Amino acid sequence: MAQDVTIKLSDGVNEVLTKIDDSSGFIEVELQLNVSNFANNLIISIQTLEPDKVIEIHKIYSNKGQVAIEALPCIVEGHIGEIKTYIHTDKPHQGELELNGEPLTNDYTRLNSIIHKKFGYDNVSGNSKLPDMGGLFERNIAHGSDNDPDAALRTDRGDGVDGDNIGTLQSDAIRNIIAEWRTNLNGTRAPLWAADVRGAFYQIDVGNVGRLDTTTSTDSIRGLGFDSSLVVPTGGDNRPKNIYVFKTIKYC
Repeated sequence: MAQDVTIKLSDGVNEVLTKIDDSSGFIEVELQLNVSNFANNLIISIQTLEPDKVIEIHKIYSNKGQVAIEALPCIVEGHIGEIKTYIHTDKPHQGELELNGEPLTNDYTRLNSIIHKKFGYDNVSGNSKLPDMGGLFERNIAHGSDNDPDAALRTDRGDGVDGDNIGTLQSDAIRNIIAEWRTNLNGTRAPLWAADVRGAFYQIDVGNVGRLDTTTSTDSIRGLGFDSSLVVPTGGDNRPKNIYVFKTIKYC
């Protein structure tokens, strides 16, 4: 649709705007503004009235003069909402926020519009919450493949959406652990220690008790215990091998 994106440059006193046809994909736009002597900031706004439209900003340059020089620091480079991974720091770089589940303030309007309450929102301000990635693993969306057989059971990400969709949650789980206890009674009650114990079962002594087949008055029998660590590594949660990294999200 022609002219459905509006770009506005403002210094809080004066403004200049243009409407563009975004049907051709990548577009380079140049705006010039005579900045007022009373201005204390410079604001660029990119808007559309279509709620399902995605606007991707690749770069924004600004400088005082007639030409925007690319050698100067870039205001925006990359995509708002993209995730960064670091192995050398646990503090967010300039232009990035830690993925800690906190609600956005009113200063992050563009990132707020991209997240759009997918991971919940603050009841007072109405601003979106950041996804909370602390201690969690990322998993690429299955898109209906068999690589995530439980994808349909994924739970609400914060806005009522569940299942095979970006941002949905999946609790920890392990595959079933099998254990067997086999014995041949041959018409009598065979002692438990004669049984064939496999997998996560193990035998334990439970003391002297009366024999159920009455051949003797007492006998020392054993019980069964279950310990999954006999067959799999165990810990406080279920996890693959991993390494700690630090993840942030880009804003503008």
